[in-house]
Amino acid sequence: LWASHRARMPRPGNYLTPDQDPEGARFAFVNNVFYNWGGARAGYNADDDPATVSTYAFIANAYRRGPDSTGGVIFEEESPLARAWFEANSLDGDTPADPWSLIEGGDRDGYRLPARPDWALPVATSAAEAEAAVLADAGASRVRDAVDVRIIASVRDGSGRIIDSQDQVGGWPDLAPGSPWIDGDGDGMPDDWERAHGHDPAR
Repeated sequence: LWASHRARMPRPGNYLTPDQDPEGARFAFVNNVFYNWGGARAGYNADDDPATVSTYAFIANAYRRGPDSTGGVIFEEESPLARAWFEANSLDGDTPADPWSLIEGGDRDGYRLPARPDWALPVATSAAEAEAAVLADAGASRVRDAVDVRIIASVRDGSGRIIDSQDQVGGWPDLAPGSPWIDGDGDGMPDDWERAHGHDPAR
């Protein structure tokens, strides 16, 4: 879940020029939830001076506008050497028949890949199903704390805003310290988890 954030998200690109990296970086964004980007566009690539090579696939992501979102462009392309594939992404719960209708700058010659790249595997989970799963399970820990609960609720009801300080949303909550897991052999895995998965907690 990419919730309220000061910058546009995501911003894929390449730090290396084509003479250093002619093949370019590859990015796959699959089954994410993007909420309340500030401004008109949720993400962009502005690598045009110098132009760099990068290829990305955005597949079955859910985009939700919030109070700080002024537009419905999910990605704006400015790089003349980038290549992309967009498939089954939704905006405010609607998945358009033409996936490129949500893209700005996507009509440049050679930009649209003719097919999903082989390194971007197909997914069986739709954007709507991914959104439901993320909102049901996302959080910063195994057990949702008050911050998790507030953020998820604000995404669900569309009230979540970009903030400048935690004081604008009630400050940091008091969190119970809890009890540490027992990890007898110090391998970073709790003993009860190792036993449940057929491992020896002493090795």
